[in-house]
Amino acid sequence: MGIFILFELVSLIFITTLCLIITIAVQVSAIAKKFPLLFYLRLTSWFLVLYFLTDIISIILKSDIFARVHIVLMFPFTFFFILFFNNILKESYYTIGLIMACCLGFLLIFLSTQPNVVQLVIEMGFEKYIPNGLFNIIHNVLYFMFIIYFFFWGLETWSSSPFYLKGKGLINLIGTGIYVFGGILFHILYYINPIFKIFMNISNLIGMLIMTIVIMKNVKILYVLPYTIYTISVRDHKGNPLYDHDWSESSISETIFSGFLNAIEIMSEEIM
Repeated sequence: MGIFILFELVSLIFITTLCLIITIAVQVSAIAKKFPLLFYLRLTSWFLVLYFLTDIISIILKSDIFARVHIVLMFPFTFFFILFFNNILKESYYTIGLIMACCLGFLLIFLSTQPNVVQLVIEMGFEKYIPNGLFNIIHNVLYFMFIIYFFFWGLETWSSSPFYLKGKGLINLIGTGIYVFGGILFHILYYINPIFKIFMNISNLIGMLIMTIVIMKNVKILYVLPYTIYTISVRDHKGNPLYDHDWSESSISETIFSGFLNAIEIMSEEIM
């Protein structure tokens, strides 16, 4: 086995391990049970683990069956992540992105049963199966859809993070950015020279490692969802209420109220 393909396998194993760590962290978290919405995120992470695992098996065994399964698994984890993202933003399942993912996914499943959709080629001195033709095109479209949604999730998580999680949200966004933009760049360059697949795995590994460290330090970063504040409540150290204000019952607009909260946050940062 050549050094390049060995390095690719090692990087894939590390990526799969990190995905599994995140998956288990989400699965066993007690907070996750309070948010049924995170069921979609758990499904996404499990299918992502299977996606990388089948890629490893297809390379080691030179199996066209596992190569087909690997490509098909792009559909479920993209589908469930879009469901998760749509729901936290709009509380709606039906969007153009989701409908497009469904149509492409069903076509991908159908094509996986057809002959010659994967071909045995020599990459970096090693034989392996890769997708071919329309099968490959649909796989790439779903891949780009996933990482675009993934980046906007990282951006939304950072922008919606409360003050005490803002720093971790920013680090998570950096990891997401490395995973996404490194993945896009090297995925395109891969079609020029297969060696760039290694660089794509490295960028994915770095991005995933950063996100894993953030999540393991505070798993709550996964549960940062967009929200609107309707009430300000101030209490003393004994829990006695000092001030309560429900802005939804007043004539103050949401824009003015949000600006007021931002000013409080800025003052808090200066004090800290």
